[in-house]
Amino acid sequence: MVFAAPAPLILAFLVATLLLGCGESDQVLLESARGALEKQKADAAIVPLKVVLERNPKSGAARLLFGKALLAKGEVAAAIDEIKKARDLGVGADEFAPVMASALLARGETKSVIDQFGATALVEKKAAADLASSLAAAHLAMEDYRGAADQATRALELVPRYAPALLMQARLKLAEKDLDRGLLLLDEALLADPRFETAALLKSMALLTGRRDMDGALAVLRKFLVEQPASVPAHVAVIGVLRQKGDLASARNQLAELLKVAPNHAEALYLQAQQQFDDGQFAGALEICERLLKAMPDNPRVLLMAGAIEHRQRAYLKAETHLTKVLKQAPNLLLARQMLAQTYLRKGEPARAIEVLQQVTQGAQADGASLALLGEAQLAMGNARGADDAFKRAAAAAPADPQVRTALALGQLASGQTNAAVGQLESLAAADKGTRNDFALITAHLRAGDKKKALRAVEALAKKTPDAPLPDLLRGRILQSQQDLAGARAAFETAHRKDPKYFEAVASLAVLDTTQGRSEDARKRFAALIKSDPTNHQAHVALAELALQEGAPPEEVGKALKAAVAADPRQPQPRLLLIELYLRDADPKAALIAAQEAAAALPDNLAVQDALGRAQVASGDSQQALSTFGRLVAQEPKNAVMQLRLANAYMAAQDLNRARSALDKAIALQPGLLQAKSALATIAVRQGRVADALALAREIQKAEPKSALGFALEGDVQLLRKDPAAAIVAHRAAFSVSRGTEGAIRLHRTYLAAGQASSAEQLAAEWRKERPADAAFVAYLGEMAMSKKSWAEAEQHFSSVVKAQPKNVVALNNVAWLMVQQGKPGAVEIAQRANQLRPGRAALLDTLAAALAAENQLPAAIRTQKDALELSPREHAYRLSLARLYIQAGERRMALAELEKLERSGDRFAGETEARRLLSELR
Repeated sequence: MVFAAPAPLILAFLVATLLLGCGESDQVLLESARGALEKQKADAAIVPLKVVLERNPKSGAARLLFGKALLAKGEVAAAIDEIKKARDLGVGADEFAPVMASALLARGETKSVIDQFGATALVEKKAAADLASSLAAAHLAMEDYRGAADQATRALELVPRYAPALLMQARLKLAEKDLDRGLLLLDEALLADPRFETAALLKSMALLTGRRDMDGALAVLRKFLVEQPASVPAHVAVIGVLRQKGDLASARNQLAELLKVAPNHAEALYLQAQQQFDDGQFAGALEICERLLKAMPDNPRVLLMAGAIEHRQRAYLKAETHLTKVLKQAPNLLLARQMLAQTYLRKGEPARAIEVLQQVTQGAQADGASLALLGEAQLAMGNARGADDAFKRAAAAAPADPQVRTALALGQLASGQTNAAVGQLESLAAADKGTRNDFALITAHLRAGDKKKALRAVEALAKKTPDAPLPDLLRGRILQSQQDLAGARAAFETAHRKDPKYFEAVASLAVLDTTQGRSEDARKRFAALIKSDPTNHQAHVALAELALQEGAPPEEVGKALKAAVAADPRQPQPRLLLIELYLRDADPKAALIAAQEAAAALPDNLAVQDALGRAQVASGDSQQALSTFGRLVAQEPKNAVMQLRLANAYMAAQDLNRARSALDKAIALQPGLLQAKSALATIAVRQGRVADALALAREIQKAEPKSALGFALEGDVQLLRKDPAAAIVAHRAAFSVSRGTEGAIRLHRTYLAAGQASSAEQLAAEWRKERPADAAFVAYLGEMAMSKKSWAEAEQHFSSVVKAQPKNVVALNNVAWLMVQQGKPGAVEIAQRANQLRPGRAALLDTLAAALAAENQLPAAIRTQKDALELSPREHAYRLSLARLYIQAGERRMALAELEKLERSGDRFAGETEARRLLSELR
């Protein structure tokens, strides 16, 4: 019989079978694996280890060696799983801890290394030195140089001339810019262990970065590869140097060598993906990235490349997901931040681009590329001045940039040489294939007020980027500012056709819709955007804002905001808007729940923590609020607003002295913080120091004469002093400085308090003529008429509010109640509309019950009143109303029962006299 040569896979199986057949012990196989690992032959080590584990799956020693082999192959996640299994199978800390620390370092979890092993004491000196070296590396990665030095010294005390510890000392010297001493320590480490891969790599890197000696670095690496040809990091380093030299052909050849020795190693796969990305083979590169992310889902480099690929393929939502994860893992990675900003710009979300860039564009050291992106985002937001400032800073930050002429042109523009600057920018924009000069030119024209030339510049930009929606958006905004609404709409529609998910285009069209009385069209636009892009939180927020403008009940607005939160839970804006909605609606319980959920989802967001503290104050939990704001003050000791928030919490807790102390600190940090001075005045009033409050009000007036706050505060204090004439003077001054609804209401109320009804009427007439759409002021007039029991006048005011805001529940409820008071028919329908908009509200049900009773629908009225009472069982007015309804229906016994409940309560309430009278009549 003739046997064919066995295939490689069959051969491996036969080898394993022969080993088993020959009766090789587990110990012999484990020693074979250890020897292979020492020679850096991970694949050779895995074969005997699999044999042992097939025989004995609970062999802790085999599991640990298997984990080491996987780690050597770069399969970090699988390695960690095996190392954990070894620990669970009883492998001691001396064996387990150093290996696990190395694995966690390989996965970039430096903090976990310190948290898990910082206090671990090992018995065996070599193991303890190994662990100390890993701890030194973790401390160094977190820029804790003292901690790194202490651990390296400890390792050398345990094992003198221990190469990994010498390596750490070398890294510390290099971090201190002591290149010569660092290289000497690396030579010493390589002398102690000539096959010490990390030392060879670091020496090559030191030569490369410290002396710009690329040839020297390559010589070190190639010498090492002769001894250790399977060293993946050495191959990777050679490829990096060759790419840096621009020798791409040699780099490609070196990658081929790497793929021969380690075809499945993570680094080899990453470089293969990078090569394919460079070659424009995006599908293949993305496939490799997805494979890598299954094993290492939080790796910043792989996430960054995946984000770059998705961005190039215009899959912006996927790009955003990857890049956001990168910044969560590596917030200082500038390239990821810039790419995410570009992604938001392409998605039509310039506000989010500005938010992402804020961290790297505020200081004097901001880089030109980030500032240029900021300028583009500001321009997309319609902020020409902000764009101009960003472009000028970008030019100043990068004077050696090929676009230095742009910097010169922007400098001319800043110095008032507009014509020369524009001429330069026009020339640059025409010659440059990029778009930076085009944006700068558009900004320059807009700053100069020449919208015609700005439009021409936009057209030039559009020719360079024919598929981009931004030029059409810019054209539309310029036309809109010229009141060419038809032209603006056409431009926005073009931007929308190019990218149906471009939010800014949809939002701009919606603005035109609402200004032309077509709110339903605006709503449909956002709904369509949500259908095509369910995670677009901005569209949900826009729907909430539309509902708010129409006077919709908080439940409807809140529903839209909750949908925004669900669409993208990472975004703070919808959560903050939801909390503010509940706070404004005087629903502190809902505000607190929303704030707690936001804080759990975004624990590091300062604005969310601030909102949590304010919700805690509103809900009466002043101690929790003090704790929250205390933490925020500790985190932001120079933040005056946080001191102000802390003061408000102290005021809620009735600790006025500590509140004053916090306010003093706030003012010391920010002398112009008017709210802090206003709060001090409030405390002065509460402590009976009216003269001090008045002095503070006048101090604010002097410091900020264009702010209404100081004058309004003086007016309020003068009313407390029972000096209405002086209050009128102050409130008139506040109103003249800032003509708004609040000021108009305050002045009107002051006129009435002073007995000047004619002045109040004149103010109301003038204000309604000036601001006919001011529903809040009309509602205030309705409330004042109700307080005078002028039912017809009040109804007229609230009917006007309903006409302007058909979903204004308070106005609807008041109209229904006023119609009942006047004996008018039709109140039931209006009251039902209010209850449909905002179900489950006792006050609305009470009005509906009264309306039903007025139309003699007594059974329905009684059921409705009972529902109201069930929602608010301690509201005695509702119980009295129920008793009246029972009397009206002839159910005297039921009425008596309700009235006796009121009697037993012993509480005082507005209808107490009537309740007693009815009770005596029924008895």
